[in-house]
Amino acid sequence: MSKQRYSFAERRAYWEAFGHKCAYCGDPIESQVAMEIDHVLNEALGSRPLELNGVLDRHGLPQNFDLAGRLNRVCACKRCNSKKGADRPIALVDFGLKAARRKTPLIEELLAKYRSDAKVDDALSQVGMAVESGGTTREYVAAFLEIE
Repeated sequence: MSKQRYSFAERRAYWEAFGHKCAYCGDPIESQVAMEIDHVLNEALGSRPLELNGVLDRHGLPQNFDLAGRLNRVCACKRCNSKKGADRPIALVDFGLKAARRKTPLIEELLAKYRSDAKVDDALSQVGMAVESGGTTREYVAAFLEIE
């Protein structure tokens, strides 16, 4: 599992860019909390250079491909993100990489828009983490903010 934490702006940008749907199966993802940001190529490959070089060659990627970068990340549902590993079919990896490449410009555009107010982004990230960890509920936050 990735050790990366994503800001509210990043999560929102991925969710919006992928049309609130999983990049792999196309199923709707009901909220940013239910969405996962999937690394198409496993980040752990970074610690296994020989294996990484073979994977990069197989997919026609440059040797300096950033495993933590946007070109390796897609919006995924929990079900699809849990079906990964060394046995992930090459065609599925290629599909994920193409989806990431297509959506990256829109993600960048949305991020610029959403990051315009860093204080709001930080506050929303804290609220999102509290909801994810069970410290509060979406319903409580919605009621507090008077959102229906």
